[in-house]
Amino acid sequence: MKKLPEKARFICARQTDSSKFGLSSGENESPCVLDSDAAASADFLSPSGTVSKRKSSADLSMLRNESAQDGDTLIAVVGPTASGKSDVAMKIALALNGEIVSCDSQDVYRRLDIGTAKPTASDRTLVPHHLIDVCEPVGQMSAGEYVRLADRAIADIRSRERRVVIAGGTGLWLRALIFGMAEIPESRPEVRAVIEEDLRRFGAEALYQKLLKIDPAAAEKIDRNNGVRLVRALEIFQLTGRPPSAIWAEHAFKKPRYAARVFALNPPRDALYERIARRTEAMFSGGLLDEVRCLESDGLADSPALRNAIGYPQALAVIRREMSLESAVAETTKFSRRYAKRQWTWFRAEKSVEWLHETEPEAAAAEILSRLSEQSVPKKNIISTTSFE
Repeated sequence: MKKLPEKARFICARQTDSSKFGLSSGENESPCVLDSDAAASADFLSPSGTVSKRKSSADLSMLRNESAQDGDTLIAVVGPTASGKSDVAMKIALALNGEIVSCDSQDVYRRLDIGTAKPTASDRTLVPHHLIDVCEPVGQMSAGEYVRLADRAIADIRSRERRVVIAGGTGLWLRALIFGMAEIPESRPEVRAVIEEDLRRFGAEALYQKLLKIDPAAAEKIDRNNGVRLVRALEIFQLTGRPPSAIWAEHAFKKPRYAARVFALNPPRDALYERIARRTEAMFSGGLLDEVRCLESDGLADSPALRNAIGYPQALAVIRREMSLESAVAETTKFSRRYAKRQWTWFRAEKSVEWLHETEPEAAAAEILSRLSEQSVPKKNIISTTSFE
């Protein structure tokens, strides 16, 4: 249940050094090391159909045992930003004696709290959460690094005979977790550094235009403002001499690594946009500027994690008197809406996603539990490690 603190309090750390965080080499942009507690703690247009009947708390309890079958199957709750994924996942985890593995590309970073609307401390006490606050925001965690950490968390949860519930809206990470990563050479710092310097000097649009000439198919799949993915795509081309899209296509029919059911929240668009606007205003009035001041004082303002997190560049611009507060709120709201649209588009393309009719957390959780208890499920909705075609 993602909520903003009533009052933000910050203790600014001293200047950070990336070497202190155990950053290792690999295909990821800036690998992250788990906390000692991290391994063990740690929304779309639906098909036509009638709205199912709203379920009460008593109904959730009744569905609990019926839904507990096939405990090795991952349950994923996905959707656009601000759609209520965390609330729904909490209710599912409580009903099935489960634990939550976050699939959010911003929640992994410590000290990025208000702008990411992380689950509260009380929520994380009530239901164990994994892959939240696992690394410092000194670099950018990659899908490959996320998969390695998520595998560890899933194994830990299963070792205690508890159910795994995935919650988040980072579609690439979820796909990588379930189906694995394409066989791509590991990142080479000297190659990446040159491309990142181009990103810093000329901006994401210049990199997008370069990728468009090299690999139009890859450019079509990457948001032109996503500097991290643009850098990686160009790096792959330089390392292999092949279009990234060709390598990705070779991986498309790989057998899944996990059996999974993926449920997508589908709130009305106008309602979602209104919720995004309210949440953005609450973030800026609830301490986001102070949070960013602390990060800036520790030399982290220009880190990739902050540059690519919606709201943080805008807050920094306010602090540096480059943008008014009103403009920052408006721009953050606009970018969040665009991000929600991209998430809708991504999950529409995922064939196994099951669209929910309900949008309120309790009713949506009841719908998921009801579907999990059904004996007959359409084959297209099951991601299986034994019957994949």
